[in-house]
Amino acid sequence: MEKHTNLTFGEFAESVASSPQFCDPNLYLWNLTGDGLFYQVKGVKLKTRPAQCTDFVTIKTQLDLLSKLKITHYRFALNWSLLLPSGDLKSINGQVLRYYRCVISELLKLNIKSVVTLYYPTHRSLGLPGPLVQNGGWLNQSTVQAFRTYAEMCFRELGDLVKFWITINEPNRLSDIYNSGSNHTYQAAHNLLIAHASAWHVYDKQYRSMQHGQISLSLHSDWAEPANPFVDTHWEAAERFLQFEIAWFSDPIFKTGDYPAAMREYLDYKNSRGLSSSSLPYFTKEEKELVRGAADFYALNHFTTRFVNHESKNGSRYDFDQDVQFLQDITCLNSPSRSAVVPAGLRKILNWIRKRYGDLNIYITANGIDDQSLIDDGLRKYYIEKYVQEALKAYHIDKVNVRGYFAFKLADEKSKPRLGFFTHEAKAKASVPFYNRLISHNGFLLETANNICDQPEEEATCMFCLLLVQKKPLVFFGCCLCSTLILLLSIIVFHKRKRRKWYWSKNMEYMCVPVKSRHREVLHQI
Repeated sequence: MEKHTNLTFGEFAESVASSPQFCDPNLYLWNLTGDGLFYQVKGVKLKTRPAQCTDFVTIKTQLDLLSKLKITHYRFALNWSLLLPSGDLKSINGQVLRYYRCVISELLKLNIKSVVTLYYPTHRSLGLPGPLVQNGGWLNQSTVQAFRTYAEMCFRELGDLVKFWITINEPNRLSDIYNSGSNHTYQAAHNLLIAHASAWHVYDKQYRSMQHGQISLSLHSDWAEPANPFVDTHWEAAERFLQFEIAWFSDPIFKTGDYPAAMREYLDYKNSRGLSSSSLPYFTKEEKELVRGAADFYALNHFTTRFVNHESKNGSRYDFDQDVQFLQDITCLNSPSRSAVVPAGLRKILNWIRKRYGDLNIYITANGIDDQSLIDDGLRKYYIEKYVQEALKAYHIDKVNVRGYFAFKLADEKSKPRLGFFTHEAKAKASVPFYNRLISHNGFLLETANNICDQPEEEATCMFCLLLVQKKPLVFFGCCLCSTLILLLSIIVFHKRKRRKWYWSKNMEYMCVPVKSRHREVLHQI
């Protein structure tokens, strides 16, 4: 993997813009013993100075953490509902916009490039402006136009500093919210695809020639293994999971301009049996042209491997439509949240993507695990090292065009699970220096072995000891040879003794026969 692909991931989980200091000329009194509010003193004006990025106290903390990781790229998400509270350009929050521009510019001073996510849904309100939520969210096509307007504003205001854009993070995970009715899930997904494609075309037509950036969306892309590899239905369930989870969004963009045929056929089959009433929307001719090819690279978030088998389910829900049951493999190493550590799964999903969609530039935009330890997070160190190595195997051996890797994530939140390199109090864990070494050695920590070999030998106290130190390879070879000879001699001696006993028993049998015959003759004569 090339040097520029050593990337990392993080997000401003709690970074919201606050009023900058020294920029407001007004004087306020704090009614501490009353209602606790601030009241402006009329007629009093203070001296001000031009606003500075350091006025935002949260920026310095984030920059300090990032500088300790020694990374080249940093991914974070904008807050749509803060930037455009009303959902349109009538009320742009200039302070929030200036805050994000400060973040990006300060990162560039540290030689860290920003990878900016426009929309990162994380909770029941979907991260949408309030008016859009009230109008039905992604079930309403007006949200598509609102997203296009929002994306265009971000490109215009921040695009001169940003070269990598992610429109939507894990749209295939919104099924967790729109799962009250399966058709709602598929309709929301349809509108999300149109929204992404609309934003991509805006950038491609209006800003690419000036800003020279790239844009895509990030999909949640866990691998699936059959719970029993000797059962055909388990293999079919694993492939069906990939169709419903990944190809659902990838095929329209990177392949056909339409949903996977296998996915539509399976839903039709269940409908014909009366097991479900779910149905995939149909793209119009214009929508197919809009969606197909609307991405500059493939971005995936990968965390674990799922073990699946077939289980028939009745009901019109997205998770029921797949007829897939998830199982826990107790033989696997698991995180506190029961996420299986299966590094080979990353290499397999990368190869699956290349086989299905061709030789695309692929970015692993999130990869990480929860670890309960606040100091020595050994599980995270093991996880990151092994998963990075699998990505490198896919790149070097399988010739998958992996261009970047982002470890998830920068810092813990106050609540569990603990996924960060730093605690929520900004204290570094053991994985921070470990990840630095991993980056500097491009994924393989060979320096561990080198350090052992490079350690100075202890001074020998006698000539014999000195000879052993100087002739270690020869001594080792001699010991191996002697051990082999001793083993061979032991086998020979054992077989000789066994054969001797066999001959002795045969001779005794032969000697006893004449004696008995002679006794019979004597007895007969008497």
